[in-house]
Amino acid sequence: MPTFVIPDLYCPFPSVVNRHAEQVHVYTIEWINRFGLFSEHARRRLPEVKFAWLAAHVSPKATQTELQLLADWNIWLFARDDLCEETAIRNNPEQMHALNSRLLAVLDNGETVPTDMPLVHSLADLRQRILSRTTPNCMTHFVARVKDYFDSNVWEATNLGQGLYPDMVTYIAMRHHTGALYTAFELAIIIEQIQLSEDIREHPDFQSLAIHANNVVCWANDIISLDKEIRCGEIHNLVLIIQRQYQLSLQEAVNRVAEMHNAEVRAFITEEAQLTATGVMVDANLERLIDVMRFWMRGNLDWALMTARYQPGSRMYGART
Repeated sequence: MPTFVIPDLYCPFPSVVNRHAEQVHVYTIEWINRFGLFSEHARRRLPEVKFAWLAAHVSPKATQTELQLLADWNIWLFARDDLCEETAIRNNPEQMHALNSRLLAVLDNGETVPTDMPLVHSLADLRQRILSRTTPNCMTHFVARVKDYFDSNVWEATNLGQGLYPDMVTYIAMRHHTGALYTAFELAIIIEQIQLSEDIREHPDFQSLAIHANNVVCWANDIISLDKEIRCGEIHNLVLIIQRQYQLSLQEAVNRVAEMHNAEVRAFITEEAQLTATGVMVDANLERLIDVMRFWMRGNLDWALMTARYQPGSRMYGART
């Protein structure tokens, strides 16, 4: 197994933790056990993985109820991600599409049957809780981002099934969706009741900020989860793609992705300052969403470096089937 050192990742935003983290952690374990998410082995490791602390780092101002919803959504994404990475569905786009269709149907109507897998029943629970806090328009945006995430998983399964290695440009474009971060931004809009007009949503400056934040979170994750993903046989990782494309050593590729990450942070800071100075689009609602982006960049990094999820032997479904 090749070794590498994680370079310093530039992220000069304040590190803050929600005061409800511990209580949400307790309820989160109850929620996982109620729906039977993850394997029995993985559930025994939940205290080390500290899923609730990701939500606590990225949403430090949320109430306990709000934080619980965000934590459970993050956990659902992790459970789905592990299912898609560590079972036979990972390289079968037809099975992936069938799973996605079932999940989207539940997001649409909330109806489940007893034979549905835990991932489906837990999604129905999340749907009900999200709907109680939002408008049809915001729910439409949320579901659209979930669909983007699902479609990107089919793309990954197709690559694995056909032995295709994406180039860097294609991977970066698809990574905007495979990380599911846009679903988290939409959920933050719902939880915090941020009012965004369609004009702001479609504005190039706003979209550019969101892309920078997305890149920062996802590229940091590609570096920190690298050991785990190499052990799982994953190819969809920016470090591995750059290593292959440019014939670099693993450490050289890690260093290059770290430099790219740091450049994205600086670009976010520069563009945010320009928006503030000119007054373009800036209002209280947009400022709150920019705060969400900052908290995600800082909080994801803090959590990723403390959780046991990315340590050797941390696969959540056991042996691949």
